[in-house]
Amino acid sequence: MSLSKLSATLLLGMSGWAFAAAAQAEPLHLTILHYNDMDRMEAENGRGGFAKLMAVLKDEVSRGDRTVLLTHGGDAISPSLLSGFDHGAHIIDLINETPTAIFVPGNHEFDFGPEVAKQRLSEAKFPVVASNVLENGRIIEGAVETYTMDVGDITLGFIGLTTPDTVHLASADGVEFAPVLETTARLAEKLRKDGADLVIALAHVDIGDDMDLIRQGAVDVILAGHDHNLMTFYDGKTAFVESSSQANYVTALDLTIEQVDDEIVWSPAFRTLDTAAYEPDPEMAAKVQQYLDRLSAELDIEIGKTETALDSRRATVRGGEAAIGNLIADAIREGRCRYRDHQWRWHPCGPRICARHRPDPSRHPVGAALRQQDREA
Repeated sequence: MSLSKLSATLLLGMSGWAFAAAAQAEPLHLTILHYNDMDRMEAENGRGGFAKLMAVLKDEVSRGDRTVLLTHGGDAISPSLLSGFDHGAHIIDLINETPTAIFVPGNHEFDFGPEVAKQRLSEAKFPVVASNVLENGRIIEGAVETYTMDVGDITLGFIGLTTPDTVHLASADGVEFAPVLETTARLAEKLRKDGADLVIALAHVDIGDDMDLIRQGAVDVILAGHDHNLMTFYDGKTAFVESSSQANYVTALDLTIEQVDDEIVWSPAFRTLDTAAYEPDPEMAAKVQQYLDRLSAELDIEIGKTETALDSRRATVRGGEAAIGNLIADAIREGRCRYRDHQWRWHPCGPRICARHRPDPSRHPVGAALRQQDREA
């Protein structure tokens, strides 16, 4: 099935996309395919990447007996090698090639600062819900506070939650992240009053907040991200899904929903889909390859020669001083010297030169070494 033919089968609900079976039976059978924390384009060791994700999606749609909804739990535009050149524009373009129905920003959406985050969100062809992400007291530009979608006779209401730790983990100067539980309680009640039959939270928060949301019981379904856990849970009231990362695995949440008298009754079932079992979708693979070729053009150039072996094996770099570690440290030091006007900071996922965008060096053990180098300089 081609991407164009696949897109032609979409059902549009409140500007959100969902796949619809040829005929809707009662009760409604809805499958939510959830993925999260995906900044890598290609498969690695036979798993993950956009071509594998699209293959899973097409396989689920081909069954033809249910509505299929694709959701993203946040963290997309960073960190990756190509993001260092285009600030994540390629990932938004690739997500646009999928019929992702809804997206919540993760902390990595702010790695390059709020202006880049807003630019990327403006490029999205999918709805972005950021219920607790505020700039100047309003929901950040390019996102909405809540989102509703009709699937058959059922109305789904969505809340999007981004970890408040983003202020420490990324470059979110000027952006506020409202408390998770308070935001959820307020908006879940509002969505139900406005007619939502099921309330779903896309929650890019840590596992502690996830558990608090479950105990709170304000929402019916939690589609999670951030911790990279491969996890499903149901306590008889709230269903929870997190799908590892990079689309190595995709979780299918199969919901059976029906109306009994004036009450909506639903039940979940879970399937963990290992993308290693799927052949890559050729059209998406070709799109990914275009970006891989661009990355090669940027990186596959000779910048110098070394007569010293650069051993980067884990045992070497974690067991003592290593030549490659010295090389990288010297490169960072040299880069820092060119930006003396900026206060140096450090990010847990790796170095960044512009200090305005990173937490204090004391949060990272390498920071001590950098400060020692400063004293010796």
